[in-house]
Amino acid sequence: MDLFVKKCDEFVLKFVNDSEEILPAKLTHDESWKEPDEVLNQVTTGILNLL
Repeated sequence: MDLFVKKCDEFVLKFVNDSEEILPAKLTHDESWKEPDEVLNQVTTGILNLL
């Protein structure tokens, strides 16, 4: 899990503007992962590579 969390953190640090508002609570994740870490890492990498 740490690998894709790190990738997400790096992505956010690159693209977040300090003036943006914090995401509403309904858009945040409750961190209850149902998929294995390998699957989450592959999906996260695929999504970030598209952006």
